[in-house]
Amino acid sequence: MDIKNIKQQIETNNIPNHILIFKYIDKEPTSKFLCYQYLNEIIKIKNINVEYVSDISCINTNDTLFGDIINDYLIILITDKFNAVDITLLNTKNIIIVCNDTTSECESIFMDYIVQFPKLETWQIKDYVYSTLNGVDKKYLDRMIDLCNFDIFRLDKEIEKLKLFTITEQPYIFQELVSDGNFDDLSNETIFNLTNAILKKDKNALINIYTELNKIDCEPLGVVTILLNNIKNIIKVQLSPHSSPESCGLPTNKYWAIRKNVCGYYNRNELINCFLMLNNLDKQLKTGELEVSYFIDYIICHMLS
Repeated sequence: MDIKNIKQQIETNNIPNHILIFKYIDKEPTSKFLCYQYLNEIIKIKNINVEYVSDISCINTNDTLFGDIINDYLIILITDKFNAVDITLLNTKNIIIVCNDTTSECESIFMDYIVQFPKLETWQIKDYVYSTLNGVDKKYLDRMIDLCNFDIFRLDKEIEKLKLFTITEQPYIFQELVSDGNFDDLSNETIFNLTNAILKKDKNALINIYTELNKIDCEPLGVVTILLNNIKNIIKVQLSPHSSPESCGLPTNKYWAIRKNVCGYYNRNELINCFLMLNNLDKQLKTGELEVSYFIDYIICHMLS
């Protein structure tokens, strides 16, 4: 299947229920990024529960329980190499396989269902950034692109930050993000979504992100630093008796973004306890006192308890 076909289906909200195989180029991040962009759009359009699996044996259409939920779930198989040749999968609804390789036998059997995602050229990366932040001067966007070294995952997360603000606010907040060095505070593509979900107590988002954490090298100090800084700002904005940008010592745009997006999810005592916990965690990480294997589990359990 040509990528143009799946694009048209997304644009017309007419995604087929039959199996789809999304194949990206191995070790080519822009190809993988494009693949997941299309996948996320399909998830939005289908608007049903998503179940991620890593083994083809999980997709057993003869299983009674699986048969009961197949119409209510979008099953996404994430694997390096797709080698299943079970022709009955063609009759199974709502299955998307994401992989970077397939066997020749699979290619022949599933050829009409495979969508190959190409590598993005530099002009396409620029076009993506320009189109999503069309209120910001291109010379500033070019600077961001250079600072991120054309890393499409980092660029996408920086774009998500700026989308917290209105189109008219974006050009002003952009300069603040650059001057504060905030392009360096994302150690990987998931850290921003993770911390945002924790701050909003968004359990559904946390579940989705948590399923991917074992595939990502999540730098502990980066997570703690971002959460600690955000909690400090929320305390300033939410707990100040007569809160204002001036009284909180925050730029106007940042103040209103915090107030509108992440205030009110934690009460006074919860905010203080979270601040003390994160501050102590920060100290333990820096001194090597803490085993980092389960630190994200600890943070999530403590802050959402």
